[in-house]
Amino acid sequence: MNLTFVKRNNTFGLILRDLANTHPDREAIIYNDQRVTFSQLVGKVETLAAGLLELGIKKGDKVCIILPNCPEYLYIVGALGFIGGVAVPMSVQSGKFDIKHIVSDSEAVAVVSVQKSYGTDLIEILNELKPELPQLKHLIVHDEQSSLEKSDLISLSQLINAEVDTSIVVPIDDPSSPAMILYTSGTTGTPKGAVHSHRTLLMGIHLYIGKLTTMLKPTKDLVVSALKTIKTVKRVPWLLEIAQAFMFDNKQVKLLVLSPFYHIAGYFQILIVLLTGGKIIIMDRFHPQKALELIQRERITFMFGVPPMLRAMLDRPDFASYDLSSLALSATGAMAVPPQLVRDLKEKIGGFVLIAYGATEMAGGMFTWATDPEDKQAETVGHMNVVEGMDIRVVNDDREEVAYGEVGEIAVRAPSLMEGYYKREQATAEALDADGWYYSGDLGVIDEQGYVKVLGRRGDLIIRAGANIYPAEIENYLLTHPKIKQAAVIGVPSDAGEKVRAYIVLEEGESLEPGDVVSYCWGQIANYKVPEDVQIVADLPVTSATQKIQHFKLRQQVAEEMGKSG
Repeated sequence: MNLTFVKRNNTFGLILRDLANTHPDREAIIYNDQRVTFSQLVGKVETLAAGLLELGIKKGDKVCIILPNCPEYLYIVGALGFIGGVAVPMSVQSGKFDIKHIVSDSEAVAVVSVQKSYGTDLIEILNELKPELPQLKHLIVHDEQSSLEKSDLISLSQLINAEVDTSIVVPIDDPSSPAMILYTSGTTGTPKGAVHSHRTLLMGIHLYIGKLTTMLKPTKDLVVSALKTIKTVKRVPWLLEIAQAFMFDNKQVKLLVLSPFYHIAGYFQILIVLLTGGKIIIMDRFHPQKALELIQRERITFMFGVPPMLRAMLDRPDFASYDLSSLALSATGAMAVPPQLVRDLKEKIGGFVLIAYGATEMAGGMFTWATDPEDKQAETVGHMNVVEGMDIRVVNDDREEVAYGEVGEIAVRAPSLMEGYYKREQATAEALDADGWYYSGDLGVIDEQGYVKVLGRRGDLIIRAGANIYPAEIENYLLTHPKIKQAAVIGVPSDAGEKVRAYIVLEEGESLEPGDVVSYCWGQIANYKVPEDVQIVADLPVTSATQKIQHFKLRQQVAEEMGKSG
């Protein structure tokens, strides 16, 4: 079979139809007691697409999606992909301010949402906001219990199961059409909408797939064969032919996505597997015990989750009772990955552990690889040349490349980068230069062997008595303490420029004094990096999708405290 997404004129709709025609009875989605084949998936997608067209939703229209992980999430994204609509994913923990900002900024004509989530009545909020959102025409509700008394509420399940003429659905064939607007996670302030076309998302898969699938193959001899081939074959299409053999054998790749679908980290893994004929196993909300049960029952071969999720699984008292031998690949990223987590995953689960580095602005990114030295697999995000077709460099404030070993901003150039920020020409020009380089805002360093280490956001840099301090280094060390669950390090104004403050969240039932934390650091990290100020707190401000610590909010708190004291 031909891997159709390698064609440069392809789109999501064309790929899904090809999969349904070629493997109609192959399972694509598992969710609770639902098992959906590719033909059923495409049938639901086409029916929903026809329903959207009848509502007047057309090519280029934006539709916000506020849903938990569920098959319907994939149906609506697929339907929009068919007709050329633009999906705008949102967190199910969004509040009124978040909803108003993203629905307004994206100019969405419709919102697909559950009635309630995390105790918040989302439909009530949307109805309150409608007078302020003149472009918003349709509220589509995914909730069997919701009241549809209001004439402007539409049932998502009715749209999916309606008797409609699907012949009106003609998949778009323009890969430059926008497919998705992904809003940045909010670790630095107000989220911006990164626009991805069908091409940028598919090119991300194009760059990733040749490498990733060599770790997903259940049979050892084919893994060895593919690795040998990769060493001699340089052209990506050839790697994709290897991927074809891997994905379409009798032992289908099975992906358990632990992260929310609305975040690029989780969604990109879905694209990789689903659009190449693999199977997606869905959890509506992460729970470590349920995740372990699913791996054992469904014989999962590939899982992706952010570090706190994987740590929660490893730390369960009954962890050793589960059979996880099917797992060939455990992937993590989307935030700083403690090296000890990688080592623990290898020891307790086995298989290959992959650290991925990327951003909302890029579909895919770089990652660690099986042939990397052990320390590089745990302490870096991989080699700068790990992905053919993607260039990585580190630059100074003038955007000039620095020497190996010098710290600077990480810049990336690849065909999978976003088209730009929606309606923000200046922000786009600041992030993307004329030569196609994306400036990430992440500080990093490339060592003499070509391995990349991420040191945190530029705004998180601490300058103490003229010395640069990178919070990620201190945080990773603090997390080696068995009683520390989370750690965040920021700079606080002082006579020496800044002093190091550490916020510590302890494991449940544990106790530590600030002095104990300081003592743990002395002699282990450079003296100037040792926190002068340690605060034990109950929790930290984090993003809802990845639990990524929002350092800027901690700095805001400090500024407010100093303002009051002054």
